[in-house]
Amino acid sequence: MKCISEYNLFTKEKKVFLFFLILFSFFSRTSVAQVGTLTGTGMSICNQYSFSICPTQTITPFNYGSQNYSCNNTTLPDVSFNIMGSGWRVMINSWFFVATVNGQLKGYDNSGALQTIPFLATNTITPLSYSGNFVQFAINGVASGTLLNSTTFSISINPVIFAGNSYTYCPSATGSVTINPNSPSQGGPWTYNWQPGNLNGNPVIVNPTVNTIYTVTVNSNAGCSTSATVGVYINCTSTTTAFFTCPDTVCVNQTFTVNNTSTNGSTYYWNFCQGNTNNTPQAINLGNIGFFSGPVFITIAKDGTDYYAFVVNNTFGTLSRLFFGSSLLNNPVATNLGNVSGAFPSSLEDLHLEFEGGNWYGIVVGGLGSESIIRISFGNSLANIPTAVNMGNIGGMSYPQRLKILILNPSKLQRS
Repeated sequence: MKCISEYNLFTKEKKVFLFFLILFSFFSRTSVAQVGTLTGTGMSICNQYSFSICPTQTITPFNYGSQNYSCNNTTLPDVSFNIMGSGWRVMINSWFFVATVNGQLKGYDNSGALQTIPFLATNTITPLSYSGNFVQFAINGVASGTLLNSTTFSISINPVIFAGNSYTYCPSATGSVTINPNSPSQGGPWTYNWQPGNLNGNPVIVNPTVNTIYTVTVNSNAGCSTSATVGVYINCTSTTTAFFTCPDTVCVNQTFTVNNTSTNGSTYYWNFCQGNTNNTPQAINLGNIGFFSGPVFITIAKDGTDYYAFVVNNTFGTLSRLFFGSSLLNNPVATNLGNVSGAFPSSLEDLHLEFEGGNWYGIVVGGLGSESIIRISFGNSLANIPTAVNMGNIGGMSYPQRLKILILNPSKLQRS
């Protein structure tokens, strides 16, 4: 559908003049339907013309000149716009532009730099003044502050976007589903046509029996058109409910029966509230309590009755120790062990702890450009201040990140 339309609001004959005046009243009440409208007073017989604009079009001026203005036989400057066509010329200062969506003015200033001046929906754009080859615009009567080249400026509006949508329903359960696209907040009103089905309006009610993709084509009164797709997917999976019955009171050591009254189930998992990994976890953020700097790995060990956690800090190659006492539910006390014995490279990575021969040891890897394996010695308690020895790049490593130590009789990392 052609997007440019014109309205001659005045004619020479009195009877026809009244007819078109009524039309003008109608269009002014429904002007929001125009996505963008350029209006100007023509130079031929003083008529006012309006031209509707779509987002795909750009308004640019051309053919500035002066004609004998027949209303009062005065020669006045005029301009033609590409959207109007070469046959229409309007007074250079009497045109204005209004859109129902956001848009922008663009043009080169007197330094040759491209400028963009945005405007909002329902703003009125008018030429405020001309200075040589440049024009200053007003947006709702307020000067834009930038002069644009009068022969190269342009006006355009942003497209109104209708996004896709999707729905799931069961024909045997609800019989139909009401659908619509995700509509933009600006512009309109629009008319809607849906295919398949040739349905009109928005929203519409459909009742497909198979998965169906609907295409909705949206048109404005200005003839602008866009489209979106809406998917309707069939899902009639029966609802599954879990329920059981049992006595509300029993005696100690009494045997009783739990009756499963669940519906539409195929497999069942019974859990009588004992703690296990199937329970939903609860988490507490303890914050940066251990002088952390790019923490990458944590290793937890139990020494006697006390729990320790060691956090490897990648950024500066340091080690943090967290002491929890006899329960991991306690708030830990943090110690910054730093770069133990100066043996750690930066970009420190994985740590492994082992209790052997009455002493605790740690093996850590890392380094980027200074790849190393480091042995840490804690002595007989993880509470001690450790020492470390850098054993160098054993095996030609390249930025090692994970460490795995396998022994025939692995320790449980618990000192008895």
